[in-house]
Amino acid sequence: MKGRKIISFLISTILILGLLAGCSSSKTTTSGSAAESKVGNTGGNITNRGVIAKQGDWIYYCNFSDNRKLYKIKTDGTEKTKLNDDHSTYINVLGDWVYYTSGSSAGTYGGKLYKIKTDGSGKTKLSDNEAGYINISSDWIYYSNYDDMDKLYKIKTDGTKKTKLSDNRAWYINISGDWIYYSKIVNNRGQLYKIKTDGSKDTKLNEDAQYVNVVDDWIYYMTNYTRNNPGGKEGGNLSRMKIDGTGETKINDNQSDYINISGDWIFYANYNDMGKLYKIKTDGTEKTKLNDDMPENISVAGDWIYYKVFTGGVGGGTLYKIKLDGSEKTSIGLPKEEVKKETDIQAAQSKEDNSGSSVEQDQQQSYKKYINDRFGFSIEYPGTFVVKLTPDNNDGIVLSSKDGSAELTVSGINNVLDETVTSNYNKLLQAHSDAAYKTQQNNWHIVSWIEGDKIVYQKTVVGNGSINTFIIKYPLSQKDSYNSIVSHVNSTFKTPGIDSAH
Repeated sequence: MKGRKIISFLISTILILGLLAGCSSSKTTTSGSAAESKVGNTGGNITNRGVIAKQGDWIYYCNFSDNRKLYKIKTDGTEKTKLNDDHSTYINVLGDWVYYTSGSSAGTYGGKLYKIKTDGSGKTKLSDNEAGYINISSDWIYYSNYDDMDKLYKIKTDGTKKTKLSDNRAWYINISGDWIYYSKIVNNRGQLYKIKTDGSKDTKLNEDAQYVNVVDDWIYYMTNYTRNNPGGKEGGNLSRMKIDGTGETKINDNQSDYINISGDWIFYANYNDMGKLYKIKTDGTEKTKLNDDMPENISVAGDWIYYKVFTGGVGGGTLYKIKLDGSEKTSIGLPKEEVKKETDIQAAQSKEDNSGSSVEQDQQQSYKKYINDRFGFSIEYPGTFVVKLTPDNNDGIVLSSKDGSAELTVSGINNVLDETVTSNYNKLLQAHSDAAYKTQQNNWHIVSWIEGDKIVYQKTVVGNGSINTFIIKYPLSQKDSYNSIVSHVNSTFKTPGIDSAH
């Protein structure tokens, strides 16, 4: 009897110890909180350039209304605090530190690696490399090294042990467990890869993926555009596959951009509806338009969506937040007295004054379409604009407002110098080093600057055979009136002929 009691006691002890061991273990998931998974931000937010990061009841963000400086604000909108004077993107927050990139010479997003305390003290440079898509996981930073052809690197959070993991050009980096998921960029098109965090088992999963988001057991992504034809039907569709590379499924037929995932919803800019903000279930059902903004850098934190709206002036845009259901739109980048003015992006003066120097609301504004039969590009322009010049060589057109205060030039040239989008972009930045807004994506770039009392907004699409550009100039004093005009012109600029000379 005594022996049985001893055996019974030993079995009970083993069971209790086993239960305690099970309770003390933790399991990291991609969708877990930063405290659970020890990451500095979500993969979806980093894919969208890391303009916000959440820790506890604080939001750390890139303030586009203050030259993209690093700020923090309580989730209830109080205690807004500037943390630095740097141009700060790819924001990660882990423990007492905020990690970010700043001072990029390559464009709007990315730069040298820094960290700063969450109270704004202790700013420290971690690396002189130009970096992007930085992901903090435990005590490692994973990033695309712009100084080494965007190859995949890692470095300790104290700035030591810099290590190259892959020779692939890596964008849209996500960390899940001990795997890194990314797009290998080849000829401006993404191929989906995964690689171990130690640099082993670099594996191709498909030939067609950008804007990667890894959530639990799924990889969500956007298929490649066909030579950047926003509004067209070729590419840019939402898709997903299992993290082992199986179960690839198309989610929608929209040309989508800036995708981000929260729960069973995908949020995105729908370029079949002029880039407006939409959501759709991860199974492809319940597609819903949330508002008429044209969002960039769509980010998600808690019950809120954060996104930038480009406004064309100094600072480049305004950061907004809305609830996941599309309600309660609020600016977090502007003083309260400026919120109404910046929120009403699509509003302008409702009628032309007697001088004809104003423009109508976009809802009332009619547009005409111009098609260039030499280079094959097309664009829609305000119906009130008149033709100012049509060159004899048929390379484009110059249009102007009735009073001549605004001007739109659309043109094409053959790419006789074999320029790339990067070389063309850098050349323009050399001429306009004080640009208020600049971005390079795929095979196009946008640069905007102030010229006297005018705002100049230029978009250029670079192909192997030719280069197409539009430039719109308009009075700084009428910025609010022209915001929706610029958005419409941009979204309707189609360049199907850039792969050929003309």
